[in-house]
Amino acid sequence: MRTPRLSLLVGSIGICALLAAPARADIQKPGHGQVFPGKFEFSFAPIGVAAQFNHLGPVGGLAGYAGGFKMAFDFSGRIAEAGPLRISLGGGFNPSFFPNYGGGGVSCDGFGNCYSVAGSTTYFDDIQFWIFTHLSMEKLVTNVPIVPYVRVGLFADALTYSGPFASSRASGAFGLRFGGGFRYYLLKSFGLGAEMDLSFGAGNVGGPFSAAFYGTWDLLFGGTYAF
Repeated sequence: MRTPRLSLLVGSIGICALLAAPARADIQKPGHGQVFPGKFEFSFAPIGVAAQFNHLGPVGGLAGYAGGFKMAFDFSGRIAEAGPLRISLGGGFNPSFFPNYGGGGVSCDGFGNCYSVAGSTTYFDDIQFWIFTHLSMEKLVTNVPIVPYVRVGLFADALTYSGPFASSRASGAFGLRFGGGFRYYLLKSFGLGAEMDLSFGAGNVGGPFSAAFYGTWDLLFGGTYAF
């Protein structure tokens, strides 16, 4: 049973429910753009998908870890404004879960390390932390409360396995993450939107260090509480 993951999902949905009705319900006025009530934003994306495109060994394919479920949480604070840009710095936590339903035979991790195993289900988890610069462009949209934005930063991932390789497949990755999206603010302090990101870097799977390319793509859906 994947109880910790289910608890994380239920908890994040609870956060959505609590923040969807903030105490200060600043209703948007028709025909106006977004005006932030303060310097800070807490964002959460309880629904998301992720895909890997990693360096592989002699056995082709994506080793059963091509797609999975992703969530994201982050916090940022405004530090400056430059023309139409609102510049913020922040940090986040982005866990991904990739199930690999194997029917026996050969099973491979995301770096081309392959093993002969009996039929089983293996889980590959990517627990990502990152710091970023957030550039929002609400001043470019003056008649509707839509805020487009871009982000760029550095990530560090803990890559773990559960199943046949749980005792020996601890690993990690690091590199550059960038992307962007939009948010539609139903209230001045609460908005919903979507975001797409790419991560590129190097990683290592267990044992002596041996770097290999590590990359992910993700699409996230969630909301932001501004204060």
